[in-house]
Amino acid sequence: MKPAPGYVPKLNFESLKGPNPILRLEGVARNFGGVAAVKPTDGVVLEGQITALIGPNGAGKTTLFNMISGLIPPSLGRVIYYPKSGPVCLSDLRTHEICGLGLARTFQNIRLFSDLPALDNVKVGFHARTSQGLWGALLGRRANRREEEEIEAAAFRCLEFVGLGARAHETAGSLSYGEQRLLEIARAMASGPRLLLLDEPAAGMNPREQVVLVALIRRIRDSGVSVFLIEHHMRLVMEISEHILVLDHGEKIAEGAPAEVRANPRVIEAYLGGESAAAAEAPAAPAAGPAPPQQTALERDLDAAFGDGEDA
Repeated sequence: MKPAPGYVPKLNFESLKGPNPILRLEGVARNFGGVAAVKPTDGVVLEGQITALIGPNGAGKTTLFNMISGLIPPSLGRVIYYPKSGPVCLSDLRTHEICGLGLARTFQNIRLFSDLPALDNVKVGFHARTSQGLWGALLGRRANRREEEEIEAAAFRCLEFVGLGARAHETAGSLSYGEQRLLEIARAMASGPRLLLLDEPAAGMNPREQVVLVALIRRIRDSGVSVFLIEHHMRLVMEISEHILVLDHGEKIAEGAPAEVRANPRVIEAYLGGESAAAAEAPAAPAAGPAPPQQTALERDLDAAFGDGEDA
């Protein structure tokens, strides 16, 4: 899809200083009938960084991920990906072609083969990297057997990377919810991505599992894979992200470093509501005498919204 005539991308060019972009959104939009699920949206995901996409429920985050990964086409705009071979417009490609270029993702809802061992679930993720075809498998050629052995060894290394090496031969359905989330990440990593999209990876995890997840995402970043994630746990987002994009009602309302996003008035309004935000920002009546510093209503509400308070 081409941008609308006369369209000028509103990119955050400050974010282009330093690392190179690995993904660029140029006026990407999606309409369902007369409903604009995502309005024309621009943004950049930088190579070698962890970028978060946040926003209230129904903001259009997963719809944007679906357009990036090729599940649905944009109604408008372009998704530009930067593999080593040069820029590619993903909006014109199918999902398997996008995966072959080095972009992988996980989903909000776990999508595993519950009756298969964890190891076999990860082996499925290597489909984009295999060279032997149907006849090689049917005839049992030596090259096919060798490739199968290499895939199994590599799949086991993926499981070890996410901390599930000891559960390799247990069925996916027997794993805990948090472990199934890690297994999905292992399967996505099996495709050899340069950019990994994670859709609410911490959903359903307890605090201890979230700590493990944060460490894993950082290891993925440190291994050379850029990460673009959707997450509702704001404490996790603020702790792990180097760059954040914010959607509200399908519109990008903020972009920048975590501290910038947290202080953005439009983000505060999106999470707290206009009247609540205004009330929270209203100055308190002066005290009769000196008193110890007190947390403002705004700070308390943001702590709750962004997850800085104590766990309940």
